Amino acid sequence: MSDISNALPRGTILQGPKNRYTIQRALGQGSFGITYLATTEMQVSGEIGSFKTTVQVAVKEFFMRELNGREGTEVTSSSQGRLFTDYKKKFQREAVNLSKLQHPHIVKVLESFEANGTAYYAMEYIEGGCLDDYIQRGGGLPELEALRVTRQIGDALDFMHQHRMLHLDLKPGNVMLRSTGEVVLIDFGLSKQFDKNSEPESSTTIGGGTPGYAPIEQANYQRGDGLPVTMDVYALGATLYKMLTGTRVPEASEVLNEGLPLSELQVRGISATTIAAVERSMSPLRKNRFQDIRAFMAALDVSDSSQSGEPTVIIDAEPFEESAAESSSEPTRPLPKPINWKKVAYICSGVVGVALALILFIKILKPAPEDSKSSLTIVETEPSEVEQDDIHVKMIPVEGGTFMMGATKEQLNNAYDDEKPPHRVTLSSFHISETEVTQALWTEIMGSNPSEFKGDDLPVTNVSWDDCQEFIGKLNAQTGKNFRLPTEAEWEFAARGGTMSRGYKYSGSNDLNSVAWYNENSERKPNPVKQKEPNELGIYDMSGNVYEWCQDLYGEYGVYAQTNPRGTASGSKRVYHGGGWISYEGECRVSRRINFEPDYRANYLGFRLAL
Repeated sequence: MSDISNALPRGTILQGPKNRYTIQRALGQGSFGITYLATTEMQVSGEIGSFKTTVQVAVKEFFMRELNGREGTEVTSSSQGRLFTDYKKKFQREAVNLSKLQHPHIVKVLESFEANGTAYYAMEYIEGGCLDDYIQRGGGLPELEALRVTRQIGDALDFMHQHRMLHLDLKPGNVMLRSTGEVVLIDFGLSKQFDKNSEPESSTTIGGGTPGYAPIEQANYQRGDGLPVTMDVYALGATLYKMLTGTRVPEASEVLNEGLPLSELQVRGISATTIAAVERSMSPLRKNRFQDIRAFMAALDVSDSSQSGEPTVIIDAEPFEESAAESSSEPTRPLPKPINWKKVAYICSGVVGVALALILFIKILKPAPEDSKSSLTIVETEPSEVEQDDIHVKMIPVEGGTFMMGATKEQLNNAYDDEKPPHRVTLSSFHISETEVTQALWTEIMGSNPSEFKGDDLPVTNVSWDDCQEFIGKLNAQTGKNFRLPTEAEWEFAARGGTMSRGYKYSGSNDLNSVAWYNENSERKPNPVKQKEPNELGIYDMSGNVYEWCQDLYGEYGVYAQTNPRGTASGSKRVYHGGGWISYEGECRVSRRINFEPDYRANYLGFRLAL
């Protein structure tokens, strides 16, 4: 990294009390230090033998950018040598303090030592990248994911505070992400230990911190002023603001004079609960903030936030068992009104097998009489005024679970970079329609048929993403349900067979001809639904017939684990998945994804529904 001045060259050897470290490259530089990637050999022992193995570690060197220079590997100081000595002792003491903080979301320290006229400490190397880069790539994070990350950071900060230590430089750049998606708090260069009376252990000032993440009072802190944990509360609120908006966090002086720009949160559909918590945590007056991290976490009650979107309405006679996944609700939509079961009637039918649970036939019916019982039992009513006795939507329950989404370079034969990298995704339970939306259903709801190839049992085509939203709005108005397009994660999980997946290349088989209409067997046109074999869940045509719109905005995949992902927070193009009657065999795999503007229409592009 050429912008890092006075860094140790590659190959430099550092000898610690127990381990020897070989510098590989500089990772970053701050005002008080340079962090390196290094390697060391460690002994691995088993019951009948042992061996040495090379592991990567991070090594932090105490180096004051405005005060120090270097001659060879030796660190030199200006005339202010006493200041350098005082800060070096603080660096060493805080390394020891950090080593005592054994927490899953705090970086682990191996050892501290002196060399080259300065101090070092070695710690674990987190190779997943920093949170700031992750935010920038997606233009912000979905609300539920941002809350999950905030809770992990909050747990780490609360643990620090219980051990009388503040971080004082919390920001997305100081949060690393493991390959599992778990966060790790790093860079304790400004952190301070304080005693039981909330007095710091050193007399040095802590400086202004990072603009946007430090409250006004932090720049004026001196020994004797007290050390309030509300400074870390402010930084955590600012970090959450950045995750939710993807935009620059206003400096504390701007918040004081102009207020926190809540519109950035509101336009993204962030829940009122979360907005209120962020606003309070970033109050210019520390007495108005949450007085500790636990109070902040309590205000960010995920049971409230998770209801800010469309709930999965379980319409089987037997609901899914709860899974470890978070709610799959859409975090960017307002809280819906509860369904009035006195005005909604459903016809339930058919057990299709114990392994697949119960599948519901939702008939589009007119409102039930006012004296109908408010329950989930079968309610017999007359059909609605629209003649649609034979029109129904059959929804397949998909039990929540975890899978690897996307494809590797080898699986893609070096093509389709937007399906890489494969990454771990956890989903809550949901429902998806057994077939693509047919022309018969579309015509009953919309009153017209835009498809080029006509037929009631054919999937509707020539519909844009915008058209799908209009259709779903009308369908929901007639049924009282919350139908929607599936997210692309839900679509791919269902296509793979969910928790019943057998690992097929295509949806339901490794033999494409048995499960899909594609270029070689379609006769260059869409075909009636349910003519091929279903996949493991009983879902048809997900690898061929027509491509299918998904809900998400298009964005590049990340390497980190996600729960109920909702796509990127910015951009204009929407994603569609699957294969179509025009597709070649290699284009019909379950990970296939494409994107177009939401007003795009084609005679090979349709959709299916989700709940």
